[in-house]
Amino acid sequence: MTKQLDINCQDNDSDCPHCGGTCTRNAEVVLVRIDQADVTGTLFCDVCADDASGSGVFKVKALVDGRLDRYLSGVGWSATANV
Repeated sequence: MTKQLDINCQDNDSDCPHCGGTCTRNAEVVLVRIDQADVTGTLFCDVCADDASGSGVFKVKALVDGRLDRYLSGVGWSATANV
């Protein structure tokens, strides 16, 4: 069974100065945590990714562009755009 993915930013950090954890911008980057086992990563918009990267516990895994389908299929997801 393939999971469907909403490709909006998945930031849920209530301390994010941009969105307060409720971002609805399009995802542009996949960040993975370096302080724990994280094989799938989290989708972030560019602004939230910048804030999250500054925390020191994330690194960039992939950029969301033409490679999105290949990345998502590797973790069992299917991309669907928000219209």
